[in-house]
Amino acid sequence: MFWFDNSSGYEQVYLAEKQKVSWEESRLSRQKIDSTFPSPLINGDDLSFVWQSRNASGPRVMALEPDMEVDLAVIVPERKNTGASAARSKNRKVSCRIKLPYDVSGIQGYVYSWSQDEEESPLLEKNNVRNENVLQLYAENEGIWRLNVCVLDNAGNWSKAASYEYYLDLTPPRPVVFEPYESDGAGFLSSNYGTVRWKPDMQDDDIRGYSYSLVKIAEIPAKFCSTPKNKTKVPEDELKKYVENLLDANEKSIRKNSGPAIRKVQQQKKQINKK
Repeated sequence: MFWFDNSSGYEQVYLAEKQKVSWEESRLSRQKIDSTFPSPLINGDDLSFVWQSRNASGPRVMALEPDMEVDLAVIVPERKNTGASAARSKNRKVSCRIKLPYDVSGIQGYVYSWSQDEEESPLLEKNNVRNENVLQLYAENEGIWRLNVCVLDNAGNWSKAASYEYYLDLTPPRPVVFEPYESDGAGFLSSNYGTVRWKPDMQDDDIRGYSYSLVKIAEIPAKFCSTPKNKTKVPEDELKKYVENLLDANEKSIRKNSGPAIRKVQQQKKQINKK
């Protein structure tokens, strides 16, 4: 049943629906202008309304169509997740804020799924609808996790799924690969000054940066040291043997102070043994 009256101060269009033993009334026109002569339009199972409105510019026809859809939610990851979609993080605990859209009929809430299965989607049942603004999630296994959120409005419409991807990365980077450096035949660096260069392992494509340290491991007797103007008189075979023994004697200290240095020690040993 529908009608118009001026009980609100303006002529407004109303609709009443029978619910069991009572009638529920709602106002169809929302603007503060006179609205009169409502008429229903039926298209299959869809019910629409038109009516006449009048403002300072003159009369016009207004239409109210069925509410058939609802916008997607917006998923905002908390900063501790590292932010952007598909971001890598070692944090198993994931926190996301759910921003619900505006809808003329109102929003009941949302349902969600949290899984590593690309095909899994939320179960669209009213009994599962929730309203909290923040979801606290937990990633059990390493890899990509997907959060899908579907919104339900008061007209019974479900939105498409809004998605957020989270990469739980628990695997540390592999040791870097040092580029060859200038050295003499015994394995000593050719100068006290120079550049040490390295590259990440080919399997690491997400390196953010590096940290390094230069640690003094042992003293080198003066007789083994050379300069361009003052060459050592120690034979090269004895120098090679000294370098090899020096690395062997201090390998534990090298391991303790730097993981990547282990690879450098191993490479150094191979170079010495080949010469």
